[in-house]
Amino acid sequence: MKRRFLVRYDDGGEGVWAYLTAENRTEIYMRFPELEVADRPPAWMAKGLLDRLEREMTFDVDGDRDLLVRLRGLAPRPGPG
Repeated sequence: MKRRFLVRYDDGGEGVWAYLTAENRTEIYMRFPELEVADRPPAWMAKGLLDRLEREMTFDVDGDRDLLVRLRGLAPRPGPG
């Protein structure tokens, strides 16, 4: 039975957060080794943000082969220096 895991794509900053449904952590690490799986949400992450991630950023480990491309596309770009 699949369950939901909070994951982070490290973009070199705060990261891009999402939920990923999978059987277990190993399934996520095998498919997407670039992602970190959080044991719990970070202290700064408010419930409203978690709710928004659940609504707008929940993906299935088997269903979205372009997940990393999508997460990279959401990462903030550094402004001109």
